[in-house]
Amino acid sequence: MKKTLLLLALFAGSLLSANAQATIHPVTAFVKPGTTQWLAIQLNNGDDKYVAFEMEVKLPENLTYAGEVRLLRKGTNAPHEVYKNQLSDGTLKIASFSYKEETNGGVTTKSGNDVYAGASGDLLLIKVTADGNYVAKNIQVGEAKFVKNDTDFTEVALNAYVAGLLGDVNGTNTINGQDASLIMQNAAGLISDDQDGYEVVVANVNGAGGVNGLDASLVMQFAAGLITSFDSNANNE
Repeated sequence: MKKTLLLLALFAGSLLSANAQATIHPVTAFVKPGTTQWLAIQLNNGDDKYVAFEMEVKLPENLTYAGEVRLLRKGTNAPHEVYKNQLSDGTLKIASFSYKEETNGGVTTKSGNDVYAGASGDLLLIKVTADGNYVAKNIQVGEAKFVKNDTDFTEVALNAYVAGLLGDVNGTNTINGQDASLIMQNAAGLISDDQDGYEVVVANVNGAGGVNGLDASLVMQFAAGLITSFDSNANNE
């Protein structure tokens, strides 16, 4: 219980800190001007398990945070929450940890420090809007600090990075018919989730369970300019 509250205080406090960390792994964000998109953030953490994290994402000029973050792998016993705060310079500070309170028969129990479910890699999506003057520029992800699932809740620094745009499954920085074709092939079982040139984390554009023909259809509509966002179809956090 004490360690649960300690983690809560640690990450809530650091989220509001104005002291920016050194940034690493700048990645160019090819978001189409006038559209709302999701940036996929991945984590290089191998097979280790973690219970909480914090990171910073520095958005360039004319690319603004659209107010939502979707966490892709929550804990199962005490689902993780996501907390966000944007500083005046555009830096988005993100923290996540798990905590749950339940009352049964007048008795309240508290739990937390659950591990993030699923394999390493896909972590979260950040919704952004590019105005008409946006020119593709670097997005910088600051050093991510994670808390390990051990007896001491050891804090470690790991590399988090921008994996790409939602719908850009082949990583070419554009969303087109080829992406839709790859999604259809994956849905049909012709290519696997971990096949080279296919980023499964950005294929599920509607946020529903599994990748299927509807995701491919939405990608085609976005590529053709019939829709300017996957937002209305997303199961947002």
